[in-house]
Amino acid sequence: MRFVLFISIVQSILFVAHWFLYRTLVSFLGVASPGEAFDLEVALTFLSVSLVLTSFLAFRYSNPLVQCLLHCCGLLAGMVYLLILASILCWIFHGLAGWFHLPLDRKILIEVLIGSPCSRASMDSSTQERPVLPESAFSFLFCPVHGKGKPRSG
Repeated sequence: MRFVLFISIVQSILFVAHWFLYRTLVSFLGVASPGEAFDLEVALTFLSVSLVLTSFLAFRYSNPLVQCLLHCCGLLAGMVYLLILASILCWIFHGLAGWFHLPLDRKILIEVLIGSPCSRASMDSSTQERPVLPESAFSFLFCPVHGKGKPRSG
Protein backbone atom coordinates (compact mmCIF):
# COMPACT_ATOMS: atom_id res chain seq x y z
CA MET A 1 0.00 0.00 0.00
CA ARG A 2 2.81 2.41 0.86
CA PHE A 3 4.54 1.57 -2.42
CA VAL A 4 1.42 2.48 -4.41
CA LEU A 5 1.07 5.71 -2.44
CA PHE A 6 4.72 6.52 -3.06
CA ILE A 7 4.46 5.88 -6.81
CA SER A 8 1.27 7.96 -7.03
CA ILE A 9 2.98 10.86 -5.26
CA VAL A 10 5.99 10.67 -7.61
CA GLN A 11 3.68 10.48 -10.64
CA SER A 12 1.62 13.42 -9.34
CA ILE A 13 4.78 15.52 -9.00
CA LEU A 14 5.74 14.59 -12.56
CA PHE A 15 2.26 15.50 -13.84
CA VAL A 16 2.36 18.90 -12.11
CA ALA A 17 5.85 19.64 -13.43
CA HIS A 18 4.87 18.76 -17.00
CA TRP A 19 1.62 20.74 -16.67
CA PHE A 20 3.65 23.78 -15.57
CA LEU A 21 5.95 23.35 -18.56
CA TYR A 22 2.90 23.05 -20.85
CA ARG A 23 1.28 26.21 -19.46
CA THR A 24 4.54 28.12 -19.86
CA LEU A 25 5.01 27.01 -23.46
CA VAL A 26 1.41 27.81 -24.40
CA SER A 27 1.45 31.20 -22.67
CA PHE A 28 4.82 32.43 -23.86
CA LEU A 29 4.90 30.95 -27.36
CA GLY A 30 1.29 31.82 -28.05
CA VAL A 31 0.14 28.40 -29.23
CA ALA A 32 -3.29 29.24 -30.64
CA SER A 33 -3.99 26.19 -32.77
CA PRO A 34 -5.95 23.52 -30.92
CA GLY A 35 -4.13 20.83 -32.91
CA GLU A 36 -0.70 22.07 -31.83
CA ALA A 37 -1.84 22.42 -28.21
CA PHE A 38 -3.23 18.87 -28.26
CA ASP A 39 0.01 17.49 -29.72
CA LEU A 40 1.95 19.25 -26.97
CA GLU A 41 -0.41 17.87 -24.32
CA VAL A 42 -0.01 14.32 -25.60
CA ALA A 43 3.79 14.59 -25.81
CA LEU A 44 4.17 16.00 -22.30
CA THR A 45 1.72 13.48 -20.84
CA PHE A 46 3.71 10.66 -22.43
CA LEU A 47 6.93 12.09 -21.02
CA SER A 48 5.48 12.39 -17.52
CA VAL A 49 4.35 8.75 -17.50
CA SER A 50 7.32 7.23 -19.31
CA LEU A 51 9.84 7.45 -16.46
CA VAL A 52 7.72 5.52 -13.98
CA LEU A 53 6.60 2.95 -16.55
CA THR A 54 10.14 2.36 -17.74
CA SER A 55 11.29 1.99 -14.15
CA PHE A 56 8.67 -0.72 -13.65
CA LEU A 57 9.90 -2.45 -16.81
CA ALA A 58 13.49 -2.29 -15.60
CA PHE A 59 12.42 -3.74 -12.27
CA ARG A 60 11.01 -6.79 -14.05
CA TYR A 61 13.32 -7.18 -17.07
CA SER A 62 17.00 -6.48 -17.59
CA ASN A 63 17.49 -6.88 -21.34
CA PRO A 64 19.39 -4.27 -23.39
CA LEU A 65 16.23 -2.78 -24.92
CA VAL A 66 14.77 -1.99 -21.51
CA GLN A 67 18.12 -0.61 -20.35
CA CYS A 68 18.21 1.63 -23.45
CA LEU A 69 14.66 2.84 -22.75
CA LEU A 70 15.60 3.52 -19.15
CA HIS A 71 18.64 5.48 -20.27
CA CYS A 72 16.55 7.55 -22.71
CA CYS A 73 13.96 8.28 -20.02
CA GLY A 74 16.72 9.37 -17.66
CA LEU A 75 18.08 11.74 -20.29
CA LEU A 76 14.60 13.11 -20.95
CA ALA A 77 13.98 13.56 -17.22
CA GLY A 78 17.18 15.59 -16.95
CA MET A 79 16.23 17.68 -19.94
CA VAL A 80 12.72 18.31 -18.60
CA TYR A 81 14.28 19.35 -15.29
CA LEU A 82 16.30 22.02 -17.11
CA LEU A 83 13.24 23.11 -19.10
CA ILE A 84 11.20 23.50 -15.92
CA LEU A 85 13.94 25.63 -14.36
CA ALA A 86 13.94 27.75 -17.53
CA SER A 87 10.14 28.02 -17.29
CA ILE A 88 10.38 29.27 -13.72
CA LEU A 89 12.91 31.88 -14.85
CA CYS A 90 10.56 32.91 -17.67
CA TRP A 91 7.77 33.64 -15.21
CA ILE A 92 10.13 35.46 -12.83
CA PHE A 93 11.56 37.68 -15.59
CA HIS A 94 8.08 38.30 -17.00
CA GLY A 95 6.81 39.33 -13.57
CA LEU A 96 9.79 41.61 -12.91
CA ALA A 97 9.46 43.23 -16.35
CA GLY A 98 5.78 43.89 -15.69
CA TRP A 99 6.50 45.22 -12.22
CA PHE A 100 9.14 47.65 -13.47
CA HIS A 101 7.16 48.46 -16.67
CA LEU A 102 9.94 47.24 -18.95
CA PRO A 103 9.17 46.14 -22.50
CA LEU A 104 9.80 42.44 -22.85
CA ASP A 105 8.94 40.17 -25.75
CA ARG A 106 7.67 36.95 -24.17
CA LYS A 107 8.45 34.82 -27.20
CA ILE A 108 12.10 35.92 -27.34
CA LEU A 109 12.43 35.42 -23.58
CA ILE A 110 11.25 31.81 -23.70
CA GLU A 111 13.30 31.07 -26.81
CA VAL A 112 16.46 32.30 -25.10
CA LEU A 113 15.83 30.65 -21.72
CA ILE A 114 14.59 27.33 -23.06
CA GLY A 115 16.95 27.25 -26.02
CA SER A 116 19.97 27.47 -23.73
CA PRO A 117 19.36 24.24 -21.77
CA CYS A 118 18.28 22.40 -24.93
CA SER A 119 21.45 23.31 -26.79
CA ARG A 120 23.61 22.59 -23.72
CA ALA A 121 22.02 19.17 -23.19
CA SER A 122 22.41 18.24 -26.84
CA MET A 123 26.07 19.29 -26.79
CA ASP A 124 26.70 17.29 -23.62
CA SER A 125 25.07 14.15 -24.99
CA SER A 126 26.85 14.39 -28.37
CA THR A 127 30.34 14.76 -26.87
CA GLN A 128 30.15 11.74 -24.59
CA GLU A 129 31.77 8.60 -25.86
CA ARG A 130 29.75 6.30 -23.66
CA PRO A 131 26.42 7.44 -22.18
CA VAL A 132 26.33 7.50 -18.41
CA LEU A 133 23.16 7.68 -16.36
CA PRO A 134 23.34 10.69 -14.04
CA GLU A 135 22.62 10.39 -10.34
CA SER A 136 19.16 11.83 -9.87
CA ALA A 137 16.40 12.23 -7.35
CA PHE A 138 14.82 9.13 -8.90
CA SER A 139 17.82 6.86 -8.32
CA PHE A 140 15.60 4.53 -6.28
CA LEU A 141 13.61 3.82 -9.45
CA PHE A 142 16.77 2.85 -11.35
CA CYS A 143 17.89 0.22 -8.83
CA PRO A 144 15.73 -2.84 -9.33
CA VAL A 145 15.99 -5.62 -6.81
CA HIS A 146 16.13 -9.22 -8.04
CA GLY A 147 16.12 -12.43 -6.12
CA LYS A 148 16.06 -12.67 -2.37
CA GLY A 149 16.26 -9.00 -1.48
CA LYS A 150 19.74 -8.57 -2.95
CA PRO A 151 20.45 -5.63 -5.23
CA ARG A 152 21.25 -6.45 -8.82
CA SER A 153 24.94 -6.22 -9.59
CA GLY A 154 25.57 -3.97 -12.47
